[in-house]
Amino acid sequence: MKSAYCAAIFLCSAMLWLQEKKKACGIDQNRYLKTAVGYGLTRFLLPVIAQQSMKGSVTVLAMDLVICGLVFYLSKRDSEQSYAAESLFFYVWNPVPAMAALSQEKNRMVVIWLSVLIFVWMVRCTEKNAEKDADSDKSSGVAYSYRLWSLSGVLWIWGRDIAGQSIRQYIAGDGAYPVLLLLSVIAGIAAVLCAGWVMLGSACRRRRLLAGSPDEKKSDRWSGKDWCMMLGLTLLFGMLAFAHLGSTRAPQSGYRFEKGDSGKQEMILYFDQSVTIRTLEIYLGVKEKRSFTLFVPNAAGDGWDQISEPVNVKSVFCWNSVPVNYRTYALAIISQDDIADVMEIVILDQDGKKVLPKNAERYPEAFDEQELFPEYRTYEYETMFDEVYHARTAYEITHGLSIYEITHPPLGKYLMSLGIRAFGMTPFGWRVVCALFGTMMVPLCYVFMWAVSKNSWISAFTTALLVFDFMHFTLSRIGTIDIIVACFILLTFYLMYLVLKRLKHGIDRCTVLLMILNGCAAGAAMATKWTGVYAGAGIA
Repeated sequence: MKSAYCAAIFLCSAMLWLQEKKKACGIDQNRYLKTAVGYGLTRFLLPVIAQQSMKGSVTVLAMDLVICGLVFYLSKRDSEQSYAAESLFFYVWNPVPAMAALSQEKNRMVVIWLSVLIFVWMVRCTEKNAEKDADSDKSSGVAYSYRLWSLSGVLWIWGRDIAGQSIRQYIAGDGAYPVLLLLSVIAGIAAVLCAGWVMLGSACRRRRLLAGSPDEKKSDRWSGKDWCMMLGLTLLFGMLAFAHLGSTRAPQSGYRFEKGDSGKQEMILYFDQSVTIRTLEIYLGVKEKRSFTLFVPNAAGDGWDQISEPVNVKSVFCWNSVPVNYRTYALAIISQDDIADVMEIVILDQDGKKVLPKNAERYPEAFDEQELFPEYRTYEYETMFDEVYHARTAYEITHGLSIYEITHPPLGKYLMSLGIRAFGMTPFGWRVVCALFGTMMVPLCYVFMWAVSKNSWISAFTTALLVFDFMHFTLSRIGTIDIIVACFILLTFYLMYLVLKRLKHGIDRCTVLLMILNGCAAGAAMATKWTGVYAGAGIA
């Protein structure tokens, strides 16, 4: 497959380069013949080189033919057959469809189909605007977008199929960085921004021409530059916020100790031979500050000796270390609380290696996810700071339990519970909503500052201060309600500014709608945290 991919990239790149050179020299003939030859080479000869079964390619080739027909039909304009032929040529000789056909992945063909529709729509829009402006040059912008999209597709397919990379490595930190996939995403975003720049710039030129005053109030209009700056800063912060946000895996099954039930209040573990137990690593469930007593067999072997005072395991959804430092062939763990939920227990010997009891199958919920214990304990694998309150309460909301944290209103925890429903009770699950709200504050800050200053550079500078603010960065990456209320407060002030600005010209339907939205944003802030009430004094 690697050799076939290399051949596809080389052939397609060389042919597209030659076509550009010939077109620049005014030599542009036999497009249909070159297209047919290209289709035969990239869709039939290369699979033979890769020793692929043509039977598995039938569906993908059928989808590819449909896309070819779609490109030709949508590109055909009246009697201009040359434009449709050119579009078909550039599709067939593009390395992305060729590699997608080689991979026999139907979902990739669907993505290509959507991309074709977007490109055709973009070209149509820019052409309509170019008819009003003889000086506009849309071709270069469309060409750059086409090349960036092609680069993105090649990097993605190569990264997935040849390098074996996965975007999960970036989100959860499970392994090395997927460099090719990240470069693919960056190139794809750049292609979208380039396309947006072309379309918005063309539309702005058309509006100025129709208005008869090309230079009238240029600086007072939202432009393609604003879109690029806002989306670029948002993308930058989003990548920073979601990089190694937290693991997508954590212990899910748990063992419940129950006082009063002799079979459930204690856990007696036996080992194949005497081992020196250095620590117990206990991943605690939803109840905090659980107390346990540890016992080992006495020297005579006819009873049990307590080896320490009751130990307190404090933090929920977190690995808690309980020092033991005792050599024994058996260990009894007895709960001192009415109920104690333990999601996983990992026993470490003096060398830091895991020791599995020989009767672990008697307590399967406590020993079935040993591989989830991290080699190095970091924030990526457990709760930290106020997550022990807010993430826990979001979990309780998700499962209909009595909630623990009632200091602040519940909206923020309800929103956090959406991430837990989607990704489970994992560090990524209880932080993803906060990361999204922190990321949404970036474009919100840009449009707010632009509404105030009407200046793109001032707006970009102000937003950059937010992007690189350590407080904003930190609060966006932990599962607490602070960043959620901050986002709602910023939205409240932005909407109030728009309301006050429109009230200078009287009240209309739009003003009333903005007032309603402003009230909703203020209410959401107050329903998230009491600091939203204090912020209300600023708009009173």
